[in-house]
Amino acid sequence: MIRTILLIAVISVFSVSSFAASSNRKPADGPYREYYENGIVSREENYRNYVLDGTAKTFYEDGGLASTAVYADGKRQGEGKTFYQNGKVQTSVNFVDNETEGRFYKYYETGELEREATFKAGRLEGPAKVLYPSGVVQKQMNYANGVLSGSASEFNEQGQLIAQEEYKDGNLMSRKEYDQTLEAPKK
Repeated sequence: MIRTILLIAVISVFSVSSFAASSNRKPADGPYREYYENGIVSREENYRNYVLDGTAKTFYEDGGLASTAVYADGKRQGEGKTFYQNGKVQTSVNFVDNETEGRFYKYYETGELEREATFKAGRLEGPAKVLYPSGVVQKQMNYANGVLSGSASEFNEQGQLIAQEEYKDGNLMSRKEYDQTLEAPKK
């Protein structure tokens, strides 16, 4: 009896996945799902008047959440996230009318912050930084209109300055490297 129920369940899952994968017809209104061959949902979306509207999700083949995005009238709005297979957040970014806008965060697979930057109208703008897994700043830089501008600094894992660069309109103008030793200078 249990074997028969499992067989029916497997057949129904594969027939639904075959239909969704082969039809590729997105509804005028309502939910839409695509499936992996193993029957696990790969994509989940909602439509209103033939355009994306609501939260859209993608999934890994094992069923774990891979990404989320919010749509309103077909445009990305609000926070979007991607996830590692272990469930931890990989990236987090905000959208306004399909453009990245505001703070952007990228994390190491272990959960520590790796990068932080700001977007304005889809372009990098202002200070940005890259961190070592320990949390120590590895690089600090500035962006203007999507390109490196002004000073950029690079640090070793002990937080000591090892290089300083100057950029103008995305072009490297100068670079100075510093010799760092871990010992205090001798008197």
